[in-house]
Amino acid sequence: MTLPAASPSALEAIVRRQRERSSDGRGRVIGVRAQPTWEAGPLTVDGESVRVVGCTSALAVRAELAERDDPTEWLVILTDRDERDLGVDVVGRLDRRRLHTLEPWMAVAASFGAQGVDPALRAIPELAALLLPPSNGGWAAGGGQRVGSEITARVAELADAPDLGSGG
Repeated sequence: MTLPAASPSALEAIVRRQRERSSDGRGRVIGVRAQPTWEAGPLTVDGESVRVVGCTSALAVRAELAERDDPTEWLVILTDRDERDLGVDVVGRLDRRRLHTLEPWMAVAASFGAQGVDPALRAIPELAALLLPPSNGGWAAGGGQRVGSEITARVAELADAPDLGSGG
């Protein structure tokens, strides 16, 4: 199975969600099961720097954890290892004590400022990749409404097709 590559918008969504759950002001180590590469440069979430590293082995993950000396730092570790390979001691040091998986629709919803995604759209994961925000800053937030009409409009724009929501 080929793991997905981590995009800035997908990681921003994960970090934002974990920051909302964290009330003590301490940084966290977030493990994400994905391709263990990061070439997008520095990640900033809500004005705060987040370090992102790729680790191709359990030993590399252990080294990153051992070298982390700032308890306020947010660190995202991208790894292709599963939880069993990492071991309970490593997984126990990750936020929520688990590896996150990349769910493309989560990043799309976050980029639109939406609370959720229509279940019919979730059945088409490849569509999410088309709708991830461009690197120039993303789409305007939709005011917390469900993603649906915004996506339909974007797909129609990408395909240069008539309004897909009209059924024809």
